[in-house]
Amino acid sequence: MIKIKDIKTAVCKKIKEYDNTIKVHTEEKVQGLKRPCFFVKLIPFFERKGTYASYKKVLIKLTYLPRSDENDECYEMADILNNEIFEFRFDVLDRVFYIENKRININDNKLIFSFDIEFFDSVMIEEYPNMEELELVKTIE
Repeated sequence: MIKIKDIKTAVCKKIKEYDNTIKVHTEEKVQGLKRPCFFVKLIPFFERKGTYASYKKVLIKLTYLPRSDENDECYEMADILNNEIFEFRFDVLDRVFYIENKRININDNKLIFSFDIEFFDSVMIEEYPNMEELELVKTIE
């Protein structure tokens, strides 16, 4: 079963694999902020549970604060995120997630890159111990 924390860890790792000098934050409030940096936020926005599996959708929102005060660095990072780091898919533990509905917004010297993932996840079923001995009695009327 995949947890939101597993997805967040995989997203952060993917960014760090591209450039390990860029700080990646998972909390919104950070003291002593050093640029460039990313903020990663995951928002589960849909879940439908069935008997044996659940269907989930998660919004992944990356906020990039560039080193300079010019939007050019945001446009460059948008291309890198869109075409290199999160082009089609990414791995989480032993699963592969395909990226859907990518969105790019650059405003006030800040890049917001977001996308959705959707997946099925198995529901843990409580197991009971096997019966040791079963006796069947058949009566005829």
